[in-house]
Amino acid sequence: MLVKDFDHIVFTVNNIQESIDFYTTNLGFKHLEFKADIDKDVDPLRVRNALVFGNKKINLHQRHKEMDPFAQTPTVGSQDLCFILSDDLTVDQAINQLTYKGIETFGHSNKPGSMGLIESFYIRDPDGNLLEFAKYL
Repeated sequence: MLVKDFDHIVFTVNNIQESIDFYTTNLGFKHLEFKADIDKDVDPLRVRNALVFGNKKINLHQRHKEMDPFAQTPTVGSQDLCFILSDDLTVDQAINQLTYKGIETFGHSNKPGSMGLIESFYIRDPDGNLLEFAKYL
C-alpha cells in the first residue's frame, strides 16, 4: 500500500477566528499559527492557521483566500469527519459536555468503524461541517 497515514486535512471556512474559537473552546483543540516555508511559489509572510489534536491537524483556509495549492472546488461546510473520543470520556459524557455548551448533538447510534464497531454521535461546526465523535466498543 502506498499510504501509511495522513498528516493534515484542510477546511475552507467563512471565518477563521470563529472556527478557531469553536474548536478550541468546545473541543479542546490547540490553535497553531505559522508562516509558510520560504518557497518561490508561496508568500512567506502569509500567516497560516491550523487546529491541532493528537498528532493531526486541520489547516484552515479562508473562503476566497485559499492558500496555494488548494482543492479544485473549495467548499465551506463540505467536510464529514469522525473523531475518536479521548480514552477518559464515554460517549454519554461527551454528549453531556457539548450539550452543556449549547451545541446540539444528534444521530447517537452504533455502527461499523474502520477498526470495529463504534458508538457515535454527530454535531455541526459553525460552517456546517459534519463532525462525528466515536468510541470503539
